[in-house]
Amino acid sequence: MKDAAVYCIRNRLTGRRYVGSSAWVRRRLYVHRYLLERGMHHSVKLQRAWAKHGASGFAFEVVEYIGVAAELLEREQFWIEFYRAADARVGYNVCSIAGSREGVQQPPSVAEKMRAFHTGKPKSAETRAKISAARTGHPMSAAAKEKLRACALRQFADLAARERNRQGLKAYYATHGSPLKGRPIAAASKELSSRTHKLWAQSDSGKAQLARMCELARIRNTSRPDLLGEWP
Repeated sequence: MKDAAVYCIRNRLTGRRYVGSSAWVRRRLYVHRYLLERGMHHSVKLQRAWAKHGASGFAFEVVEYIGVAAELLEREQFWIEFYRAADARVGYNVCSIAGSREGVQQPPSVAEKMRAFHTGKPKSAETRAKISAARTGHPMSAAAKEKLRACALRQFADLAARERNRQGLKAYYATHGSPLKGRPIAAASKELSSRTHKLWAQSDSGKAQLARMCELARIRNTSRPDLLGEWP
């Protein structure tokens, strides 16, 4: 492996750094400079600093040459932590974990484009099998279950999100056909419907709508006593 190294782009005036690694460090540094000169660098903070201080305000440096390919990310992580390069106050790195975007929040515009791209596109049997295999033997933690529950409550309370889900299912069924068409509803579907109703009833909008329904039932002296009882 030729020229493998951990490098940094250092602001000569403030001391802030961007840390990275590459098997071809000279080429990677050239690409960084090329992107910065054209205003296209992925690190917004580094790009803004470049626009403010100019090319003369930055030094492109090799921090450590690496002889073993497997150690590149490990050493990059060490220098990211050493220089605190992922700390927005003293560094320019977007990601705190070398080689991963874990913990990086996408801008709303990017997240919306990704959502639109994947809407109505079912996963292949091979993809579903891989996901199932990856999850097998790994029980979901209580924290993860709570996050999923909170997400479901937000979706059912958000009318726009419910409409997006409806349109996605409509597009899928238009292409692949409804799985329930011509068949009786299975017990599992009934159970899912019951769970869905409970989640909706526990949301703020669901509680408000149920309260209005109960009030209308009392006013009109309805023959639906089930509306007057306690909802799950």
